Amino acid sequence: MGLCMGLALSVPSICAVLGPIAGGLLIHLLTCTPYLRVRVLQLGCFLCGFLAGSLFWIAQGIYRPPVNSAWSAGLVFGVLLACQLLIYLLCFTATSIALNRKPAQAAPSSTVWRTATTLAITFSAAEILRSIGPLALPWGFWGYGAIDNPLLNGFYSIAGSYVVTFMLWMLSALLLLWWQFLCNHVRHRCHASAAPWLPTLTLLSAAALAHSTDWTHETGAQLKIRLIHTQWPEEEKYRAYNQASSLAMLEAAPFTTRAELTVFPELFLTERISSIPAEIREQIAHSTKEQGTALLFGAVGMTHEPGAPETSLGRQNTLVLLNEQGLAQTYIKRLLLPFTEYLPTESWLQWIWPHLYHYPLADLVPGPMQQPTLQVRNVHLGPLICSELASPVLSALQGATADMVISPSSDSWIPSSLYLLQAHHLARVRAAELQKPLARANNVGVSAFIDHRGKVLASLSGEAGSGQWTMPARAGRTPYVHIVKWFAALSGN
Repeated sequence: MGLCMGLALSVPSICAVLGPIAGGLLIHLLTCTPYLRVRVLQLGCFLCGFLAGSLFWIAQGIYRPPVNSAWSAGLVFGVLLACQLLIYLLCFTATSIALNRKPAQAAPSSTVWRTATTLAITFSAAEILRSIGPLALPWGFWGYGAIDNPLLNGFYSIAGSYVVTFMLWMLSALLLLWWQFLCNHVRHRCHASAAPWLPTLTLLSAAALAHSTDWTHETGAQLKIRLIHTQWPEEEKYRAYNQASSLAMLEAAPFTTRAELTVFPELFLTERISSIPAEIREQIAHSTKEQGTALLFGAVGMTHEPGAPETSLGRQNTLVLLNEQGLAQTYIKRLLLPFTEYLPTESWLQWIWPHLYHYPLADLVPGPMQQPTLQVRNVHLGPLICSELASPVLSALQGATADMVISPSSDSWIPSSLYLLQAHHLARVRAAELQKPLARANNVGVSAFIDHRGKVLASLSGEAGSGQWTMPARAGRTPYVHIVKWFAALSGN
């Protein structure tokens, strides 16, 4: 059951139905078990399947023969899985001890609600803990599976996926109580349990209110955006002929579209920006100004020691924006993925370096945490490069001051169609949390235009191409953004 739920995160339409059913079955199983040790074991079995199903793509990314065999990839993945599992089980044990002190003869409905509350707090707390720290792993959350659930998707803007996780367990308990009531009714024992009308009406009222509330508003401005989908697998991305093609596409882009902004994928140019001949750079900037359009593309930048431009401190994952006036703005990726974009310096992790595949750009340097938003035609863009979209904190901080979110991505490093879908639906969750439109340009997987409710307006996948859509700018902040900003200020970030 847990494995099915983990895999279903890649297909939210299935997860929207399967999640409450699986949750109800787990609640029923745990309520039938009076011993905490057995309950921990039962939940551990469920979580092993859920985490393996939702995070299996990590093992696929690590598996790089002949450097990493299936054995070494499985070992690293098993350690990661065990760490995540331990977080959930510790939260469950602590919550169970704190909440389950009621008399043993409590009413069945009370037992169901107490178990559901225990699971709701457990999963919400564990997902918060999984979102923080230098080795955070904010993928495969229980709350990500409700973006297509009409009862719960309005809660994303209230407190993010964490409150949706909580509400999913409440919905599961409600379904279980209705099932028990119907079974008793069929057996002519209506007196044994009462219909849970009050919690049902409460949930429906809260869902209707959450879904109908707009925390952000249209400013009247809009951008006609064009997304470029290259469909270049990982092994093709760094080929010299593809890089020559990339440069040619940048030169031609201002003349081939009427879009006000053309967005290319992450690291569209894998060579340093300074290595491009100056006359070509000047020509591209001149063309954008002449045509009144803007280009946004990923490239490799360099950072230098202050006061010593000849001393390089390392390469950076950089977004370059040439606006409609031909002026350049940049954004540097802040949150880098360990072992794929940088090698952690912690001594307790260094032993694993020789046993891992070395990615071509595994020596990147992060950008500063405070960076200005990008602007095109007075519309503020909140850039999030690829995996930064998975960070609940950074995505909320970027969306706070932006009119829309732009996410150039490169999902080609994971050879899994289920991961590509999971990453796409994660982008939908972020748009719903921020109530800001989101445009995502990818090299493989899915490139998409997503509205402020997380609905896909148009998408590209499967083959190279481009798509265009007019996106309205939206101002304002959701309660979720205010909560995240408060916690970020409290922690000094």
